[in-house]
Amino acid sequence: CAQCALMQSPPPAITGRGRTLLKTLWKRLTWPMQMRQYVQPLVTRYDHFQAILEQADALIVGSSLIAHMFDKPSHVLPLGIEMGVFHPMDATGFRAQFGLGDSPYVILSGRVHPTKGHLWAIRALQYLPTKIKLVIAGATVTFADTHFQHNNYTAQLESEIAKLSLQDRVIFTGMLYPDDLAQAY
Repeated sequence: CAQCALMQSPPPAITGRGRTLLKTLWKRLTWPMQMRQYVQPLVTRYDHFQAILEQADALIVGSSLIAHMFDKPSHVLPLGIEMGVFHPMDATGFRAQFGLGDSPYVILSGRVHPTKGHLWAIRALQYLPTKIKLVIAGATVTFADTHFQHNNYTAQLESEIAKLSLQDRVIFTGMLYPDDLAQAY
């Protein structure tokens, strides 16, 4: 009969997005093992640090916000400024190098990264008097040289600067050496 003929022929391949069902199932079943190989060193490192934190009687942290994250006594030791390096000095060289003239400026120093708030500073600049400039001093990648390197985040910043018509008020310096940074402050 026709039904017996259908039962004897091989079943048709079921496909999903160009892959056979078997391949798709295999990937879904092996994915946790593949991810475990990637995540395992991170988990081991986290567990190591977690064990150290659990054994500590008290913690030294950089801010009161971090202190509230732990159930242990915490001592806040704020990040400081090296007074031997950062003291009032003549900034005419820095001002000339970056075309600041006599304009007052706000400086943001540190790695140029989304977590640092550069986008908020650029947006806030539009509400400040037009003579005030924003100097963004920092590398865009870790272990960078002094040249400013473009990436997706800096493209987003430059797009926002253009959208707000702040091109003449925002200056990217790239990474500054400590002496240059001290002069900028």
